[in-house]
Amino acid sequence: MALTEINPSNASTTDSNITEKFTNKENIRRRLEAVCEAPFLLDILALPDAMIVYVMSFFVDVAVDIDTFLSMQAVCKRFFHLANSNDLWYRSSHILPSGALNLDAFRYVKRKCKGTEGTCYHVYSRKEKREYAIKKARVYPDNEGVPYYMMRELAALKKISNKHICELKIINLHDFKLHLLFPYIEKTLHDYMNPPSGGLGPGKSIKKHQVLSLTYQLLDAVNYCHKRGIVHRNLKPKHLLVIPGEGVDPLDNAQIKLADFALVRIIGHPPKKFTSEVITLWYRPPEILMGLKDYNTAVDIWSIGCIFAEMMEGEPLFRGLCEIDQLFQIFSKMGTPTEEEWQSFFTLPNYQSTLFPQWTESQLYGLIRRASEEQYSLLLSMLRFDPTKRASAQEALAHQYFQGLSVEEDENFATASHLDGLNAARSSSSSSLLDVVHTPKMMSHDWNSEVRPPNLCTKRKDPFDPDGLMYYHPELIRLNKTTLQQNHFLRKLEEDYGIIDSDKRIDPHSRIYVIDRLVEILEDFEEHMSQRTVFFAAGLIDRFVSTLTNTDRNAINPQLLGSTCLHIASKCEDVTYIGLKDLVPAEQAHGDFVLYDGKDILNLEENVLNALNFDLYLPTTIDFVNVYTDCVSELYARRNLTFFANFIAEGSLFWAESMDYSPSLTAAAIVAYSLHCHHSGKIQWSESLEAVTQYNLGQLKPVMKNLYKLHESLRGTMYRTVYERYKKAKLGAVSLWRPLPVAS
Repeated sequence: MALTEINPSNASTTDSNITEKFTNKENIRRRLEAVCEAPFLLDILALPDAMIVYVMSFFVDVAVDIDTFLSMQAVCKRFFHLANSNDLWYRSSHILPSGALNLDAFRYVKRKCKGTEGTCYHVYSRKEKREYAIKKARVYPDNEGVPYYMMRELAALKKISNKHICELKIINLHDFKLHLLFPYIEKTLHDYMNPPSGGLGPGKSIKKHQVLSLTYQLLDAVNYCHKRGIVHRNLKPKHLLVIPGEGVDPLDNAQIKLADFALVRIIGHPPKKFTSEVITLWYRPPEILMGLKDYNTAVDIWSIGCIFAEMMEGEPLFRGLCEIDQLFQIFSKMGTPTEEEWQSFFTLPNYQSTLFPQWTESQLYGLIRRASEEQYSLLLSMLRFDPTKRASAQEALAHQYFQGLSVEEDENFATASHLDGLNAARSSSSSSLLDVVHTPKMMSHDWNSEVRPPNLCTKRKDPFDPDGLMYYHPELIRLNKTTLQQNHFLRKLEEDYGIIDSDKRIDPHSRIYVIDRLVEILEDFEEHMSQRTVFFAAGLIDRFVSTLTNTDRNAINPQLLGSTCLHIASKCEDVTYIGLKDLVPAEQAHGDFVLYDGKDILNLEENVLNALNFDLYLPTTIDFVNVYTDCVSELYARRNLTFFANFIAEGSLFWAESMDYSPSLTAAAIVAYSLHCHHSGKIQWSESLEAVTQYNLGQLKPVMKNLYKLHESLRGTMYRTVYERYKKAKLGAVSLWRPLPVAS
């Protein structure tokens, strides 16, 4: 059976050379039709292999003529061998000249599964002689285009590379058809724990050394994601692919691959409100069941705890029939939470004092009969009711249960061994050290002349925190322990992207018009649309325009491009994203631009996604502004100061010169200028701010001077939308603040 079952239409091409080659195929085909007649067969079989392969290459090296290919390999054993040899297929490509996936370059094996997101097929690459999984994802050409969940999944997968996470080989979006190519793995952890017959069987546990290895690999993969602000939101045994070991028992030395990122989200700052319709019920944490919307990476840890218990016992720990029954399952086995265990439990949306029976004792120890003391200790740390007290993935990796194992070195982040420094810092920190955070000390001279605290993380230096400040001052982090790590990852992304050359940027006047339109939409949909969506869309505009030729750059419709990039950004960022009907102009808004419709937006969306190869995880100025203001008490304690920083940040979107600076530098200068205006012209830059931003005042002053000029211009009619938006009382009326010049 040919893979054409997936997509029976073969891509066509207008290339003259290819057309000529296809014409020659007709003559060759007529000769091959007579191959079955003995005299002709003997003549052809007398030819050397290289000559036969050359004749066959007319049918496979550009676009596969699958019917003729199948006929050729059916002639005889020799033809079958040559038709599937590397000599024939090495010149073929998985991508056709038209840009479509060359489906006929794969041999169809079977349909693996089918779901709401699309269909997955097991295929064999004739070119590489390897098995792959092709996922044909659903795309809606008359509605939303590429679905929001698929866009989020692919954007996340483009930014993660870990040996315990499933590798995405190819993304192919062409003519509203989306195909994804992954290495094929036959079984999941669920398959090994629930075999159709024989094997482990229901109620039988995995061997202890296998539980140790598989749990460690899972935590390593999740820790890798959490350091980058990525939360999976659907961890369960069915989403853990297993590459079997080479021994008699397939789980000995088996390797886990974390898969299915369809519900993935990026945890940003300030924390977003997410949907509660995530995570399969049996692995869903109590905070989501209780209606919490602004949850974080701790939801994945609860799921891992449930998987850990299931591996030890051979059956799920909590098997509720519905959400309320799932809560009853949890509380009846672990006890109803007390105020000491989970202080915010009694204020959650779904809490009712008369609803939950008061189970006072935990039955968990008796239920996990096969667990050792160390396993039980690790399990309890991951199943704490209060998500703020639940172990992080990095802390779980440092648990004594894994003593003797070493986490894979992460080139961008500290390993689990850094927890030694964290714990030492927490136990030895004095009040004078923490005063650096809570009582800002004014910088009167260069940072290098300051007495630096010792680096407690002696086992391995974090290249983004060489002074160990992230671990030396754990209370610097206000929201969660991954805040600064995400900041460091954003800095790494910033280095990867670099500064766009001035000759590859959008026209400054067109940029102002487009950004004004984006801010207007933000004002209209403020309840559903995040501020970051506008910055995200602006970043997509800049990155896409930089990929165009000068001719295409001058011909692009800026208004259409702005609507398209906002549609992409909103699908990635917002719970309720902006629909096409809200992005299509009702009337001609600008004489230089032609009207467009939803189809135009979706067509351009495909071009943008292909040009960027779904590399959508862009660091923006507002990301860094929010991280800086969230981490340092002198900023987050003053709401008007935060509003003003956001006002200047939005204004910087109109400022073409902002593209001369990195987002982190612009954000640090915005924070410094905001403090400058708040303190009536006195520049204040504390040690904690310099530690978080990694910029000193000398580096910031040139940018601050430009921000002063921008601030003066924001009262003009060109920037009226932003000015009026921040004139509102709910945003502190900060647009009325007087611009203050910055001294040299």
